[in-house]
Amino acid sequence: ERGTELSWAVPIDDEHVRGISIVCWPLENGKRKEGWKPGTDTIADIRPGSSLMRTYEERQRKPDDLEAQEGQRAIAVHALENLGHSDTGIVMLRRMLREQIQRVERGLDPINVVRDPDANSAIPTNAWNTVLSPTEAARHDADDL
Repeated sequence: ERGTELSWAVPIDDEHVRGISIVCWPLENGKRKEGWKPGTDTIADIRPGSSLMRTYEERQRKPDDLEAQEGQRAIAVHALENLGHSDTGIVMLRRMLREQIQRVERGLDPINVVRDPDANSAIPTNAWNTVLSPTEAARHDADDL
């Protein structure tokens, strides 16, 4: 299935974000979903299985992103966290961010900043929600991707 939604969460201050989504929802039997207002906004939640369609008990038993986001404080207090083994990636990311902030404070570039134009070139990729097999990819030259 092709991607149907492109979303951003843009910080507007220390405690709030503005959510922006561009959605392309397929028609069902040639008709749009009830509650869909094309070209502007949704009147109703049209995503199948969304949290708004689940009972309170279902949301408590199997929480997802909405419950996780609503259950957080406006500004996280890391001292209150109880990180486990599965949170190793979070710890690594926070450590890397701290190290890169310290580099910038010392006047150095953070990771992945390349100032030499000859060493800073784009890598052609295919980014249209399409997965190509190696055989198909070989038939395309870099300018097509």
